Amino acid sequence: FVSAWASNVADNGGDDIEVDLTAGWSGSAGPVDVSVSGIYYVYPGASEFDYAELFGSVGTAIGSGNVTVNVAYAPSQDNIGNQDNIYVGMAATHPLGDIITLNGSFGIEDGAFGDNKRDWSIGADVDGGNGFVIGVKYIDTARTQGSPLANGTALFSISKAF
Repeated sequence: FVSAWASNVADNGGDDIEVDLTAGWSGSAGPVDVSVSGIYYVYPGASEFDYAELFGSVGTAIGSGNVTVNVAYAPSQDNIGNQDNIYVGMAATHPLGDIITLNGSFGIEDGAFGDNKRDWSIGADVDGGNGFVIGVKYIDTARTQGSPLANGTALFSISKAF
């Protein structure tokens, strides 16, 4: 698989856009879903922030829900301060009927982007029909140091699968 994703980001050295370019493989081994990929984070106009990361996940159904364990590793690179970074997380989903799906996650990150940082989320997605999904999620972190990134926030999303 391949994907591209883009979003605005807080002031990032003159560029406020992040583009994530991903290539990977996913498949199943019995009841277990496996995915491995590489992600290249691009900041057009601020290439001194570009970096690469490896990502893997293993998930399985539990009842009508799903649980996934994720690991992301960014090896030491100039653009992330010549320090590596590792993130280990778990995510779960559970449908409520045919339209609403609850979701949540918890993760721990250590290295270039976090010093034993913990984060979590809880939310719900609503099937809007025709491939559209409308979501709301509360996201928070135990990050400190007075950073505005430490504030919990609500995230609203609309996505379309095709």
